[in-house]
Amino acid sequence: MAENTDPSLDPEDTDPVPSAADDEALDSADTDTGDAAPADDEAGPEADGPTPADPEPTGDGDVKEWMSIAKRATEVVGKIDLDKVASHDEDEVGKVGKVIDALDSLERGEHVEYVPGVDEDDEPVHQIDPEEQRRADMLRVLEPSFADRLGRVYFTESEPHAKSLQFVPHRDGLPEFLFCFAPDHSPIEGAHGVFLSDHGVFAAVIAEPIAEHRWRIMKSMPFETVDELVAIIKGLIEQP
Repeated sequence: MAENTDPSLDPEDTDPVPSAADDEALDSADTDTGDAAPADDEAGPEADGPTPADPEPTGDGDVKEWMSIAKRATEVVGKIDLDKVASHDEDEVGKVGKVIDALDSLERGEHVEYVPGVDEDDEPVHQIDPEEQRRADMLRVLEPSFADRLGRVYFTESEPHAKSLQFVPHRDGLPEFLFCFAPDHSPIEGAHGVFLSDHGVFAAVIAEPIAEHRWRIMKSMPFETVDELVAIIKGLIEQP
């Protein structure tokens, strides 16, 4: 067989003819390299299009505000006695227009702290206990004459001698009383006081050491009138 001497026909130097399968592989490779321009819908952050919206406010403040308004509206309406309105009570009917005006203001978001003629003190007047009244009346009568002695007792071991009853650490032996007054003396070493109770006036003493003794009643006197009461107290507080 003749030897092939044409270099162009050398099998090692001849490029093979690309097949259809090779063309498809090349097309696929071009696509995978990512050299192609990005599609419009895959554009970066600078591309036109909607951006995420800022978070909506929670509205907690608005909710609390409207809850407060609703509560106030309920309070205002509750001030009306519907039974009295039905019976044409003049004062109660007069409240209705004021309440309606207040509700209109609340609906506009206004603060309505006070509605004249509606937000009045609905509580009944405090009924004073007769004993409390009697005690207050007595205090008004006695205070001008015994202001510097009121609430005090006489202590032999201290200067000044008239000191608050609070310096005695206990009330053992003392019956219930309203007021006490410091006399000018003490018949024993210790403390001496004149006491006013619901039943009369009494003088009591407690010996030293005070923490180890009880109060003892020395004298007790009833009274009928305020003038008699004042006279008894003066007689007991003066030095004999």
